[in-house]
Amino acid sequence: MLQLFQRKYKCPAANSWLSKKGLRPPFFADHKKAYKKMIDLISLYHFPQGIKTPDLDQSDLFILKTCQRTLIVGLKQSLSLKKIVHFSLPEHTPLEGIKAYSFLLETICGLKSRLQGENEIASQFKHAFRNYLRSSQKNLFLVSVLEKLLKDSKDIKTDFLGEIGQQSYSSISKKILLQHSTSNDVLITGTGALCHSLIKVLKKKFNVTISGRNEGKVKEICDLYETKSIHWAEKSSIAKSYNVINTIGAEGILFDRSFFKKWHDVPSNSCPKKLFIDLGHPSVIDTELTAKSNVFRLDDIFKRGTFLNDEKTLKIERAQKEINRIVEKRFYSFSYNYPFGWEELHFA
Repeated sequence: MLQLFQRKYKCPAANSWLSKKGLRPPFFADHKKAYKKMIDLISLYHFPQGIKTPDLDQSDLFILKTCQRTLIVGLKQSLSLKKIVHFSLPEHTPLEGIKAYSFLLETICGLKSRLQGENEIASQFKHAFRNYLRSSQKNLFLVSVLEKLLKDSKDIKTDFLGEIGQQSYSSISKKILLQHSTSNDVLITGTGALCHSLIKVLKKKFNVTISGRNEGKVKEICDLYETKSIHWAEKSSIAKSYNVINTIGAEGILFDRSFFKKWHDVPSNSCPKKLFIDLGHPSVIDTELTAKSNVFRLDDIFKRGTFLNDEKTLKIERAQKEINRIVEKRFYSFSYNYPFGWEELHFA
């Protein structure tokens, strides 16, 4: 069986990728009986924001949804993955094998984000991975690959992107608050990973209060960070808040024009200047107010985070070279660790 396995699978795509990156494949990569590299079984679909995808929650696929993209990862032979082939448009050609692993690693490190090097994407990946581990449909080989991605991304961010991580949604929101706010009180709406990140960044300088639709999570966060909360139903109290940072993304509108009229018009004692930052995607706000009126959206955040000095650019270049080296290492290290066929892999 092993000889049949060796004859059947070769890796021309991977060798081509290595050549483009200026890397030389190991001597056995060109051998006619080269092992099937197990990472070659990975398939990755990348859908930009706004593109609808089929319902794949109850499947063996790993799904990561962010404000900029939706990533769907699986093994080529997965029946669930084949649903996407019929669903997707021709331009949504999947990345496979070594290209897929490289793209995922660059994404987790924040190098595919509009804010290069930002940290929130890593938190979102960890959250999605924890959900995948709880799934009864998870594929154990895919779990192993995701674990290696987490380890590799942690090493790269620690060794190369420490300072770049300051270019995050939370840190830029803090800068906006310091530049435009006249109050130290901040209300954060939402209870996800971005809420946690904001609290950690803001709690030393600001008095943080939170509000969310999930009262259980609100209580957990309040206990963890010793913060206060406003009940989600008390929209009048939210409208009186000096500074609001929304982290909720949803299809519906949560803060409509009537809310912003109250928020903008309600007196705020000795602090007439109010500020609203919307970090949610899809956006849940509906208002004509802009940054000139202290209502900041994601695009405003992106514009403020695009500047990179020469030192940061050099760090990103070094991180990219390290990613290329690690991807090559991972690709070939899977050769001997998993020398079995699709049947054993699928039901592992």
